[in-house]
Formats: sequence, structure tokens, C-alpha cells
Amino acid sequence: MTESFELFGIVHLWTILTLIILGILLIYPIKRFGSESQKIKLGIAIGVFMIVEEFIDRGFHILILNEPVKDNLPLHLCGVSVFLVAILLINRNYKIFEVSYFWGLAGASISIITPDIAFTFPHLLNITFFLSHGLIVIGVLYMIFVFNYRPTKKSFIKSYIFTHIYALIIGIVNYILNTNYLFLRHKPEAESPLDFMGPWPWYIISLEAALIIFWVILYLPYLIKDKLGAKQ
Repeated sequence: MTESFELFGIVHLWTILTLIILGILLIYPIKRFGSESQKIKLGIAIGVFMIVEEFIDRGFHILILNEPVKDNLPLHLCGVSVFLVAILLINRNYKIFEVSYFWGLAGASISIITPDIAFTFPHLLNITFFLSHGLIVIGVLYMIFVFNYRPTKKSFIKSYIFTHIYALIIGIVNYILNTNYLFLRHKPEAESPLDFMGPWPWYIISLEAALIIFWVILYLPYLIKDKLGAKQ
């Protein structure tokens, strides 16, 4: 019988370290030694792999665990980010990068650190969970370091507006399907940062504030760089 997942246990910490090493191995060699064609092909390969893996993960939930299809749609931010980053790696669309930068780096990083998962390694769902979230982060960093993409102030504003439009749509979907995407109706079952943000609906307001802070931190390096560049 597979043991339950232990937050910040030895397996969790080794998983995080493994994802960091995987990111370095996928990004540094191709950036340092790869041709433009090789960079594009590797990006496409990672993107296709992400899509295939996501279907395997969803299929396991639905076909093996007999979970309802309505509860396994890729509608959480990370679920959408898997496909956004995969498409980004395949076609290198900058508009997709703008949203993926904030959604991917913020959402997937938090999910890796405080995962909403019941299974520990080597269960398939543990592997697909961390690999998919890890590749979201790695995919965004791939576009930054390999193709020199970067967000702008407009990217920040666009992502903020789009996030709230998306949350409104998902709120309607949750009402119709009786689901809990984006955790708008209640907190996740596993331990998460939402546990420290008060009861419903106050944790949503706290999450809004945390979202802005996290996104500002993500954009801060570029803001500082732009300010220093303007003084030169």
C-alpha cells in the first residue's frame, strides 16, 4: 500500500532538488551549446511531453480511480498553465508567455512547495503531479534564458485583468458543475497556504493580496533592471 504524502518530508525535499537539477540540465546545455534549431526542437519536445503527461494523469484519475470527469478538467491555474506553457514552447507566442510567466511561476511554484496531493513517490500520480508542475516552471524559465523572453508592465496588467475574468468564468463553472476549481468554494483538503488566510470567503481576499505581492516580487528584477538601464 502506498504511503501518504508527507509535506516537507525527505521524499518531498528530494523531489524539489530533482526538479531543480532537471531544470538546469534542460536549460543550461542547450543555451550554452545548442543551435537555434536545436533550441526550438527541444522546446517543442518538452511541450509535447507536457501535454501527453497531462492526459496520462487525467486518465489515471478518471479511468483507474473512477473519479468524476467534471472534477478532473484542467481548469485550475496550474492545469491551464500546463497547456499554456506547452503551447508556448511549441510556437513561442509572446502573448502566451505574458500570462504563463505570472501564472506558471507563481502557481506552479506554490504547488510544488505545498502540493495538494495524497500519494507519495513512487506512485504514478505523485510523479505526474510534480513533473507537470516542475515543467511549467522549467518551461517558462526555458523561454527566459534560452529565447530571452521577459515580461513587461503591460504583461503584469494583462495577466491581472485576465486572471479575474478567468476567475469569474470559473465561478460560474463551479456553480453549474458543483466543483471547486481555483478553490473558490472551499480550501483544498491537503495543507496549503490558504490554511493561514482565514475562513471562506475571507481567504479569497487574502489570496488576492498574496497574488499581487507574489507577482510584484516576480516582476521586481525586471523593474530594477529597467530603472538602472534608464539611468545609464
